[in-house]
Amino acid sequence: MHTMLLAPVREAPPAATLQIALFGSPQLHTGQQVLALPRKQLRAVVFRLASSSQPVAREQLCFLLWPDTPEATARRYLTVLLNQLRQALPIPELLLAQHDAIQLDHAQASVDTIVFSQAISAAPASRNMTQLAQAVDLYSGPFLDGFSLPASLEFDSWAEQERRSWERRYLDALALLVDAYTAQREYGQAIEVAERALAADELAEEMHRRLIELYDLFGDRSRALRQFERCVLVLERELGVSPLPETRELYESVRDGRATEPPMRAMSGRALAVPAAPPPGGAPKTHPTLPVAPTPLIGRAELLAQADAMLIDPTVRLLTLCGPGGSGKTRLGLQIAWDIADLFAHGAVFVALAPLRDPAFVVQAVAQACGLKQDSLAALSEYLREKHMLLVLDNCEHLVTAGPQIAALLAAAPDLHILATSRAALHVQGEHTLVVPPLPLPDLAHLPENALLATIPSMALLLARTHAVNARFQLNDENAAELAEICVRLDGLPLAIELAAARLKLLAPRDMLRRLDRRLAVLTNGARDLPNRQQTLRAMIDWSYRLLDHDEQVWFERCGVFVGSWSLATVESLHERLGHADTSALDLMSALADKSLIEVITSDDGDVRFRMLETIREFAAEQLHQRGSPDATHQAHADAFLALVEPWDFNVPEWLANVERELGNLRVALRWYLNHDGEADRALALSLVLARFWYWRDWISEGRWWLEQVIAHSAQVRSAARADAVNWTGLFATVAGDPSAALELYQEALQLARDLSLLKPRANALLGLGTIHSRQGDAACAKAALEESLAVARQIALPIQVSNACYMLANILISQGGDIERGIALYEECLVITRQHNMKIVESMALSALGQVLALTGDLARADALLTQAFRQQREMNATMAIGWTLLYFGLLRYQQAQYQQAAQHFLESLDEAPQGGAHSIAPAALEGIAGVLSMQLQPERAARLLGTAEALRETGPVARSLLEQPLYERILTSVRAQLAAHAIAAAWQSGRGLSAEQAIAEARTWVQRPRA
Repeated sequence: MHTMLLAPVREAPPAATLQIALFGSPQLHTGQQVLALPRKQLRAVVFRLASSSQPVAREQLCFLLWPDTPEATARRYLTVLLNQLRQALPIPELLLAQHDAIQLDHAQASVDTIVFSQAISAAPASRNMTQLAQAVDLYSGPFLDGFSLPASLEFDSWAEQERRSWERRYLDALALLVDAYTAQREYGQAIEVAERALAADELAEEMHRRLIELYDLFGDRSRALRQFERCVLVLERELGVSPLPETRELYESVRDGRATEPPMRAMSGRALAVPAAPPPGGAPKTHPTLPVAPTPLIGRAELLAQADAMLIDPTVRLLTLCGPGGSGKTRLGLQIAWDIADLFAHGAVFVALAPLRDPAFVVQAVAQACGLKQDSLAALSEYLREKHMLLVLDNCEHLVTAGPQIAALLAAAPDLHILATSRAALHVQGEHTLVVPPLPLPDLAHLPENALLATIPSMALLLARTHAVNARFQLNDENAAELAEICVRLDGLPLAIELAAARLKLLAPRDMLRRLDRRLAVLTNGARDLPNRQQTLRAMIDWSYRLLDHDEQVWFERCGVFVGSWSLATVESLHERLGHADTSALDLMSALADKSLIEVITSDDGDVRFRMLETIREFAAEQLHQRGSPDATHQAHADAFLALVEPWDFNVPEWLANVERELGNLRVALRWYLNHDGEADRALALSLVLARFWYWRDWISEGRWWLEQVIAHSAQVRSAARADAVNWTGLFATVAGDPSAALELYQEALQLARDLSLLKPRANALLGLGTIHSRQGDAACAKAALEESLAVARQIALPIQVSNACYMLANILISQGGDIERGIALYEECLVITRQHNMKIVESMALSALGQVLALTGDLARADALLTQAFRQQREMNATMAIGWTLLYFGLLRYQQAQYQQAAQHFLESLDEAPQGGAHSIAPAALEGIAGVLSMQLQPERAARLLGTAEALRETGPVARSLLEQPLYERILTSVRAQLAAHAIAAAWQSGRGLSAEQAIAEARTWVQRPRA
């Protein structure tokens, strides 16, 4: 390999009296002599003054050296120290003192850090690689390596910040040099520089990739493959993660002999401009220096490739990157410019428009960036007319009225392409837009292994930025879930994640999570080189908010009451209830969407909904509160959603899905009603809609909790709605296995119904009482209550109540009375009514129950047909509890058909479908069924163990076994007794009684999958 790196340059120009080296172990020289200062504080003052070409305030020096000393005293100390320093320096005039500041005379002092900074700043513009190589050779080690002031933590903190900053600039300079040598196919020199970069930061996976590429280009494939192995070992040892997919993909391409061409994209967008061949008939390609990206771009590979492809398409003259504040539009736009600048004959020009306030000055800003002295539209158009150039207009959202000027430039210059970043589209003819969404998020319910978790873009960004401020930070099993939740709570917004990473230097992930309920207050103190609006997340959103007109601001604030997503219908209802200016709800939503403050979501079936990122929603809610009218908006929101769902027909299959789509807002509405006096009637009305949803989704715990809140809130109300709510609460208590609470609730509802002569609630209360008496084994009371319920329902022609009473009474007659013939007749009547009134859910339950009866009585073919029909209907509605029962009955049917393995699978599936309240009722029968399968597979001891668990569960329920099921149960017992001695059965039975339902199910699942021990 060629030798490129020069010996460390520590010699100053001849005119310098003092040479100061701050890189590595700090040194002071006068000519060839070392200048030894006797006190550490004297050296600290020199190092602080030397590190900057600007004066340093006396106040800052006092704070760095004596942070806990009163200012007057510290100033006296500083005066004494400066006098001592003047005496120690070769000439006192090296120290320039002003009233409030001190400065080193850099005309007589040479400092390696300043020479380094000047060299790397000038190198890209001058295209001088030799100058850049000499600059990096100045870096002989970390800033002030080994020097500290133990008595002054403030000085050490300042030195540490400077150390990180200089190391980052050094690594960036090395990356520039690697890119420059690679572009000139000087692969040996590029490899030396890349190895030097890894020596400084061995965790830089991107540089590992460059070395893999470079070794392959150099013709040393074995070294390229070993470099990948080195990367794997380093990342696993230091971070506990695996390489990114793109690193592994590169390794595989090298291994397979596919990676032979130099990479097209310069690393991290920091490519050093290299002279290119002149375009045909024109001058060499040139473009003003693009800003150097301070950090690698993470998680935008697909979007980057899409944007690159669009902009090099001759038909795409204007591409606008749109997205909410903090989504990373500027960073992405800068990367795109670096990617494709050299594909334009006259390069790229970057124009930062954020500082402008008047759209009239956009043309002047572009002209100045292009280096023109004249800044008129005519002069700029003439300049661009013959140019093949990429113009990057950054942060255009507050200047969208300059659209005609941009259109004029495009019209004047046929080879001009414009890349704009904006929170709102520019609405210029021919504009193409590309949405920059938040970064992809981990699925909190299904987190992958840490190695894969670290590759999810939002997590990758959080880990990279956190590691930058805390090198010891690692992803591990203890913090993985917390870090993933941080990403989700921050909506995957890059700015929010970067601000959170800065806080993770001081906060543990769990502490950060506790504070994220007020995320706008926590996410502050961004990097100092960011614009002011990006210093905090609140400022970023406030920037967008202040670009709205008054009507849009009011509507934005009102949208803060929504959670999750919402429909246009609810938006229009809210708009109508609150009243507004002449602007329609649709126009207001369009305006907010154009400015990236809300998202428009279109489903596969064309349904359009709106969504607001939680970070933005929190800001909107704050503004609504500050405006002083939150109650009116929340009232209108709750009433809008109540009006939306009350008319819905809960018998249609899509009803459950419709409610689930609006569930977040419905919960907010119900909570608002419960928190306000005088809203009991509305709380009751909304809870009655939701009760059906909670029941059929088998969300028993949530439904019962809400309903108990509602009936407590409406204690003084005496109405049919309250009676209905009490009945529903009784039903949830029944399913949850709390019969005593259910009995009290049904009796309260029945008393209220009789006092107010309410026949419908009376029928429902009697139906519930019949169910409880049945489960308690009181067949006589159950039958009496159900017969009365059926009579009342028929009296006032209530089809729902008649069908439910028929269904429940049939269950009682068959399970406890033995009257199978009447029971079947009642099921048939229930089916007729439900089909007449399109009551799909109850129809499916009747089909399922009748199928069970026919299976147990021997009509297996018809049972199969009925259960199949029931299962199909329940799947369409995703009625999980009903599905659980039907699968249980399928298991019984397959058992009757001697299809034992299928029967066992159905029993287990029934438990999977009803994991909450339903499992309490289903588990005993399912375990008994599995025991029957095990007995037929000659596993009697395991069968006896499950039968013991089932018996214990029936006792705690209680869940009585029906008379129709009893013969099957006795067959199972007979089979077990025939295979196992009585004492062995007793031991297994007793051990099974000590198991929980979950433990027994887990064992059964293992035994069914591996039937032989």
